[in-house]
Amino acid sequence: YWQQQYVPEVHSLKALLPFLNPAFVALVLLPLTYLSFASAYVVWGMVNIVLFGFIFFWCFGLFREELQNAEGARTPLFLLIFSWIPFWVAIMQGQFSLILVLSLCASWTAHNKQQPFRAGLWLALLFVRPYLILVPAALFLITKQYRVLQGLLSGVAGLVGIGLLVGGVSGVAQ
Repeated sequence: YWQQQYVPEVHSLKALLPFLNPAFVALVLLPLTYLSFASAYVVWGMVNIVLFGFIFFWCFGLFREELQNAEGARTPLFLLIFSWIPFWVAIMQGQFSLILVLSLCASWTAHNKQQPFRAGLWLALLFVRPYLILVPAALFLITKQYRVLQGLLSGVAGLVGIGLLVGGVSGVAQ
């Protein structure tokens, strides 16, 4: 419906833009709808850059022992990663890659703190791309880490519920 409102010249179903994300993702991006397209694009890019910096320093903290001999490498490593072309492609395309990395870092932190349910809840953010939860779910099932699996499934159920509220049954099915 909305695509037809904005691009009425599209008459073929083949030309319709498919939804790439579950309906609950719309809530994350809702504040950006109050901005012009160009402003929203810049703001989302800045959010991703800030997330990148946050994740970078968080990962240095997570792997402090492994990187203790590389303290002087922090700035060159930051600049090297920041100049990596795929990072900028993800920013330009407005991808959720850094949110997925944040999910993994938070899950790792919860797992290290012996909080398996919370680790699974953080992994539920991978449901932004539903196919990404299949491998972790299978691994937790095989390794009998049921508490992590409970957290993951609870988080996914919550996100599906939010998707139902946002987009109805058709929003979840997309």
